[in-house]
Amino acid sequence: MNDLKVKAYPKMRVIEGYQVIANLGNYINWGKKRLGEYLNPSDWELADFRLSTGMKWGITSLAANIRISGRKIIYRSGYCPVHQSIRWVKVQIEFVGDGEPSTYSYGEMLVKLEQLVRD
Repeated sequence: MNDLKVKAYPKMRVIEGYQVIANLGNYINWGKKRLGEYLNPSDWELADFRLSTGMKWGITSLAANIRISGRKIIYRSGYCPVHQSIRWVKVQIEFVGDGEPSTYSYGEMLVKLEQLVRD
């Protein structure tokens, strides 16, 4: 039995003077293979978002909660046509269990420039 303790991270964190929070449409990368998906709305009270699995049948999406685990904004070189510059923050992803324990993963969230609000 794995008794791994999962650290509780906040939904919103002030980083470098900006309020960072997960919103609908944010792009999330998780896992070593850099699987990425956009955050979709969830109609389940236990989950804030849904992440697509990429499947056309069977389990097409997973219920998820996103918490901000990073303490700094990660600036990467390159160009993103939608966001003009690339800014990432580390996140904890909780895949909400339905009658089973939740599972956790870590990844990065693309932070949209228009979402950054000075605290």
